[in-house]
Amino acid sequence: MSGPSTLPADPGAIKVWFAQIYGRIDEMRAKIFSKQGWLIFKTHTHGTDELLSDPILEGIGSLCGQIDDIVKHWQQNGTATPELVQFYYDNRIQVEQRLSDLRVEITARHPTFWEQVLTTIAHLLQLVQRFLPALPALFLRSLGIRVDLAQQHLQDKSNEIDNLIDGLLRR
Repeated sequence: MSGPSTLPADPGAIKVWFAQIYGRIDEMRAKIFSKQGWLIFKTHTHGTDELLSDPILEGIGSLCGQIDDIVKHWQQNGTATPELVQFYYDNRIQVEQRLSDLRVEITARHPTFWEQVLTTIAHLLQLVQRFLPALPALFLRSLGIRVDLAQQHLQDKSNEIDNLIDGLLRR
């Protein structure tokens, strides 16, 4: 797009610019629901953070900013017709609504079955890693075997440190 000072008010151009924006929004919507894999082993191709920071969204914002500047310039120079300005505002509002809907779709997207399985496994592994140091002493006590006092003291201190670190990380 050329600079605002070189463009006359052109209804055809503004229609093309908005068509480009709508096309990019549709492209993003396709990315949201794009999956890879086979049968139950499907996962989303793109992660939530990746989608929210996608260059396509940045490009849409940039293109909207350029259109805003051009229409503002047309209005200041008196070359924009009321119909053109109304078309601009109607489409600009629609673009913002579609972008908002797009962000909602990205953040509210449900994980696939396989992603749910993988998340559950990851949580179980985290629990096992967290409680693994306590398992030998608990196991020995449950069998009725007396745990050495020094080992028990070290285990208690380890638990205190774990709790302290967990408390600090939650802040």
